[in-house]
Amino acid sequence: MSDDVFNKCLKPGDTFYLSIGKSSTTTPWQRPTYEKIHKTLTEIKNCTDIFERYEVYLMGKCLTNWKTKDCDMMIFPKGYTDVSIDFKDIDLNLLENDFASIHDIGFKYRLLIDLSYCSKINYEPTEINYDYIINHPLFKKFQKDDINESIYSFLTNAFIEDTDLFMIRPSPLVKRINEQIGVRSARGIEISNFLRLRSFETETIRIAGIKNFTKILKNPTKSIVIKFDASEFLNISEEEFKERTNHNKDLII
Repeated sequence: MSDDVFNKCLKPGDTFYLSIGKSSTTTPWQRPTYEKIHKTLTEIKNCTDIFERYEVYLMGKCLTNWKTKDCDMMIFPKGYTDVSIDFKDIDLNLLENDFASIHDIGFKYRLLIDLSYCSKINYEPTEINYDYIINHPLFKKFQKDDINESIYSFLTNAFIEDTDLFMIRPSPLVKRINEQIGVRSARGIEISNFLRLRSFETETIRIAGIKNFTKILKNPTKSIVIKFDASEFLNISEEEFKERTNHNKDLII
């Protein structure tokens, strides 16, 4: 059950198994590439109703470079930009199946998708910069004489105070190499056999992502793109994607 299994790389002759929620594969994944993500999203759009039900966004390190193990993706209910959908209006069985469809298609292209559902799109902006941090409504709660100490305090202690916001993640994540098994469950509370809920009531959720804020501190003159519309991704080249995200910004990471 240790993280050792998740950190291990395969050797020739090793057997492999991975499951996330309802989905599973015996084919090891590879690092994300523009081509893998494009093929995955194209099949999701053409062969499922997911793009009709949700706004789909790419997130995480794939917006900065391809030196990452997975592709972070978040789906949002359509029509809920600034106001959260009510939890009771979600069909959890449908959401389980939609998660499974996304993961299964990702596995087909040897792409590991780190997938979440969020109750509204604008829980955080598309792009953040240094001014966003120091002008954030919660920043003044953590102000100290030294600006860097203030920012550090904000980064490590500021949590979302939106009581209507919630996120749902697939669970559990199981990886097996040979006879060694590792099991991880998403944070939050179990709401079905394959889903866990994170909300203001169940746990604290950090403002945006601390990794994104750390990038801002190291690159105070630059803006950081933290989510990118998957529908737009499908209509642009890799060169344009890199230009519109963080790939070409020469960030200090």
